[in-house]
Amino acid sequence: MTQRPKRLTARILPSLRDDLRSTFARVLRHKIVRNAFALYWVQFAILIVPLVTLPYLTRVHGGEALGTLILAQSVSQVLALILEFGFNQSATRDVAVARHDPEQLSRIVSGVLGAKAILAAATLGAVLVALAAIPSVAGEPEFALLAWLAAVGLGFTPNWFFLGIEAMRVAALVQLACRVVATVLTFVLVHEPEDAWIVLALTAASTGVGAAALVARMSRTAPVRLPHWAESAQALRRGSRLFVSAAAVGFYTTANVIILGLFVSAAQVAVFGLAERIVRAATQLLAAVAWAAYPRLSYLQRSNAAERARRLGRATLASLVAVGTAGSIFLAVLDEEIVRLLFGSEFAASAPLLRILCLIVPLIAYSTVLGAGWMLSLEMDRQLVRTVLLGAAVNLVLAFVAAPAFGARGMAWVVVVAELAVALGLTAAVLKRDFTSSGLGFFRRSPGAGPSSS
Repeated sequence: MTQRPKRLTARILPSLRDDLRSTFARVLRHKIVRNAFALYWVQFAILIVPLVTLPYLTRVHGGEALGTLILAQSVSQVLALILEFGFNQSATRDVAVARHDPEQLSRIVSGVLGAKAILAAATLGAVLVALAAIPSVAGEPEFALLAWLAAVGLGFTPNWFFLGIEAMRVAALVQLACRVVATVLTFVLVHEPEDAWIVLALTAASTGVGAAALVARMSRTAPVRLPHWAESAQALRRGSRLFVSAAAVGFYTTANVIILGLFVSAAQVAVFGLAERIVRAATQLLAAVAWAAYPRLSYLQRSNAAERARRLGRATLASLVAVGTAGSIFLAVLDEEIVRLLFGSEFAASAPLLRILCLIVPLIAYSTVLGAGWMLSLEMDRQLVRTVLLGAAVNLVLAFVAAPAFGARGMAWVVVVAELAVALGLTAAVLKRDFTSSGLGFFRRSPGAGPSSS
């Protein structure tokens, strides 16, 4: 009698193991998963690799030179945001829809590059005005110009194209290679405080070389030609609304530290900022999956495959919210251990704030799929912008009320309430469309959706 269960187990377990292995391999080969991993590598190249040099630069430069470098890097990030101008959303969507039309792809690419050239000229003008009008900037002209060059390189990197055609691997590898080379050269070339400009020059060179290589690679699929003014103007119009959204998100996710600093000590600001960085890192990991699904959703919506788009959107939402909830519980349970491991026991006060802020992990996962995935694929740009601006307004008003009264803990709850407001606003916008438009909705089958839709 005991032999039969053993024989059954011997037959079932290998089959089950093979099925699981086959399923796992199939999931890893899926374009969305591969693009998500590629986006992780892009984030690693842009955010993590440069951090390797930070302890070294701190010892080499000292306070004044390092402060000038950090200020120039911050200016470069702002200029890059202007050059991005919402194209990471609008152009990605356009490329995804036109992926099988080389002529249309060529028009999209030329229009976006022409628009970026206009923005690059405008930002250069702003830098030159600053050099002439602001003494502190005029004293370090090389930093201002190198900051602009670094921003141009980052701004012209066509991640939007490769994400749109769901081929991010090449783009990720090129950017990672360029950043690694720049990091190695930093240790080789930078030895004195006077060498601080070299760090920025290496950043400008790495982003410039990466952008040039990827534009050349892009031209194999979509020939780059001189843009017409109408194409560039159209690209600017399509990106303008989403630029407002991106700027608002950048504001209400970064301004809290500045606002908090108006009312509490620098030590309290550090305690809040460290806890927020942990949580934002977790949300970026989840957001990469949502962004990887976005071009496929856009393509399906334009290919009369609404039911497939709906299934993909709902599956992405459910999986990311589940993972986000698990991550939130993990951060809440191990808050003290995580803070002590990353920052040391002197920042133990960050742990209670981490327990509060971890609530936004599933909220942001939900909002990213619903907003950056579903709504953008349906060109609900205006509704998305309104909702994000609502979240920014809620954050701003509550921050100035809670920060002076409750300090860092109050600011942590402000972040949670603002993200909840965004999630509720996006839900309301999608539900309104579900109830008022024909065809398939996200949360329900809209009136007029017939059996053929499923």
